[in-house]
Amino acid sequence: MTTHPRLRPGLHQAAAGCPKRMVYGPCGGVRADGGCEVPGLTCSFAAAADHLRDLGFAPELVSAPASARESGDALATIPRGAAATSFAEAVTTGGVITAGLPVRSRDPGLIAEAGSRLSAMSAVVTSEGLGTTLSPSHTALLLAGTGATVLSALTCRDRNRVALEGELAALADIGVAGVLAVTGDHSSSAGLPGTSRIGTTTATMTEPVFDLDSPRLAALARRAGLFVAVVERPAAPPSSCRPSRLALKASAGAELVIVDLNGDLADLATFTDALAATGAALPVLVSVPVVTTDAAAVHVATAWAQLVLSAPGVSGVHLSALVDDTDPTGLGTQGLGAVDVLVRMATQLREHLERVPPPPRVEPAA
Repeated sequence: MTTHPRLRPGLHQAAAGCPKRMVYGPCGGVRADGGCEVPGLTCSFAAAADHLRDLGFAPELVSAPASARESGDALATIPRGAAATSFAEAVTTGGVITAGLPVRSRDPGLIAEAGSRLSAMSAVVTSEGLGTTLSPSHTALLLAGTGATVLSALTCRDRNRVALEGELAALADIGVAGVLAVTGDHSSSAGLPGTSRIGTTTATMTEPVFDLDSPRLAALARRAGLFVAVVERPAAPPSSCRPSRLALKASAGAELVIVDLNGDLADLATFTDALAATGAALPVLVSVPVVTTDAAAVHVATAWAQLVLSAPGVSGVHLSALVDDTDPTGLGTQGLGAVDVLVRMATQLREHLERVPPPPRVEPAA
């Protein structure tokens, strides 16, 4: 069993038992009963919750081997680019409105059209699917070409460290603002595209890699000069460790968290207060799911986003269109139609911010 620097002894066994090879687990896919997102397993970190407090990030876990440094194959340390600097300044100001890219297509023209329509967003956040999208750097190139600010999602599921470093180098060369560094869903997760149920067994068309996890990917992305965002689910068990895990991600290089709240404003305040208590200066965007095909649902989502934008400790919102993943083309209301709904929502939210400016951000005490 591999040992990891700065992991308490009680976590070594948990790390070895995680099917996603998490080092600083648990991931956000833990079910309410403590079950792993992989059917039939229990989260190995759930029983080690007491050991998850005050975790320290170990930079040596992402240090390139001496041979790679000597040959020049190691990921270069790159100064921060203009797009990353500009987005970081926007996050500091507050009132950030980002949107997920709801188009699931390999058509470059369709992706570029979506990017053009979303270009007024604070950032467009891409996603990674199983065989349904272009590579992260290809998608980012198409979006950046329209003038959109891009946060490119990178998951550790489908690429080893070498491949991830290649994507980071390409994204830095393209000049995108940053990355959304996520560990990624296990390819055996029930209901994930590319999986099927055979009796009690989940069959998958892909074998997961998980050479790294989100904190280590965040550290590499910062080294590449990119702005780094991460995700968190505050309600996922063990919920008591979620603020400290985010603090660890911040120490690794994360600069923003997109929160999948699954709660109300009181729950949000509890979480942001707990995060501030860790001393981590990590701005928070709250994910707002939007059923783009239902006008009443869009109205409710807009009203909720307005409330969230006025909440203390919140730097903005992330609009996430709920689209039909079975649509292979991303056309019509499942693609560009959803884009247009998000654009209209963002316009209403900016008008709201002009009337009701966001509260000033309070930095955690040193």
